[in-house]
Amino acid sequence: MADSVRALGNPAGYVDYLSRAEAGRCTGLAARTGGLWFPAGGWVRAVELVTALLDAARPGLIFHPARTVNALVRHENRWRALAADGTPIAAAPVVVLANSHDATRLVPHGVELKRVRGQLTCLPPGSIEPPGMVLAGAGHLIPAADGSAVVGSTYDFEDEDPEPRASGHAGNLERLELLLPGSAARLDPARLAGTVGFRCVTPDRMPLIGRLPDAGAARANTAARSGKRAQELPRLDGLYGAFGYASRGLTWAMLGGELVASAVEGEPLPLEGDLADAVDPARFLLRRARRCGS
Repeated sequence: MADSVRALGNPAGYVDYLSRAEAGRCTGLAARTGGLWFPAGGWVRAVELVTALLDAARPGLIFHPARTVNALVRHENRWRALAADGTPIAAAPVVVLANSHDATRLVPHGVELKRVRGQLTCLPPGSIEPPGMVLAGAGHLIPAADGSAVVGSTYDFEDEDPEPRASGHAGNLERLELLLPGSAARLDPARLAGTVGFRCVTPDRMPLIGRLPDAGAARANTAARSGKRAQELPRLDGLYGAFGYASRGLTWAMLGGELVASAVEGEPLPLEGDLADAVDPARFLLRRARRCGS
């Protein structure tokens, strides 16, 4: 970790590596290990961030609350978003799907997306002595201004239960104990509250950001495309994706949005070519074609 910090050459004061003793002095906690220290790090309420972004986009943004897009149809160089009764909700030459697992329902893109359950545990004020900063390691601990805290999170495969449960809280208390030794002993998992969400995860844990492939056309000509690059695979005109962020939606979404905007406008990409290839939505079709052609 220390070598990585030196090699990346980040601006001074952005991130440092601290030994165990240094971490203990800096945080005022009995640190189990050293780690990365972000002096200006913090946390944000996701709903407030999203609300602020939507407000900043007005008046150009037209919001359609409580509307479900039943289908996307291409007509005269425009995409039409249709309701269940076939009436149009909106139309535009470019559509960006940023709707997590639901993207597969609207457009087959050749990638099997997994839903991974994640449970957070809410610790009421006074239940622990919360640190003055966010801690992350085997789990994460986020303190709030009122003395409460959030601990998480579970990583539950093939589990569609939307309700928090005591077993998930127990697992999060184990994570809390690793972060703050001695903090979890007097907490009863059966008496804690929490929330559940579902991560959208791709097979290689990298997101899908960019112009979506025409999966049908690509499969129909697999052999001919076995040696091609991802950029040469057939694409759907004006249709882009930005989903599959797994546990890092807030971390990657801004960069993902800039990457899509640059691709739409034909501007230089904000990422190196190999990094853009690593999140290209067509990468799985290309790998499949190469396996079939070898």
